[in-house]
Amino acid sequence: METAVLEPKAIPYWNLIKDASIDIKFALISLLNESIRIAVKPKSEKKKKELSAAEIREQKTKEVLAELKKMKTDKSADVSWVREIVKNVPEMDSDVDYDKIKYDYLMEKYG
Repeated sequence: METAVLEPKAIPYWNLIKDASIDIKFALISLLNESIRIAVKPKSEKKKKELSAAEIREQKTKEVLAELKKMKTDKSADVSWVREIVKNVPEMDSDVDYDKIKYDYLMEKYG
């Protein structure tokens, strides 16, 4: 059988709670248990917030957009020489159905 011996400086505290109800004693023990557990818990075991797939996608999108804003937007190449090549080519009609022309060509070539 084990016995607990109170140190003299703990006796006034014991006298305050010895006649307390069981609910109060349980609440005090629970608070003490929680404070000890928080103080002893290693940092590596603390739970990191796990992100859902949508949250990860949104975070990555924000990172990419931030990188794009940092980049210079005027990295276009000078292609004015192309205009010299095509200046004599007549413009195509605006009412031409290009999808139908492409379809007819593919049907003729591949059947």
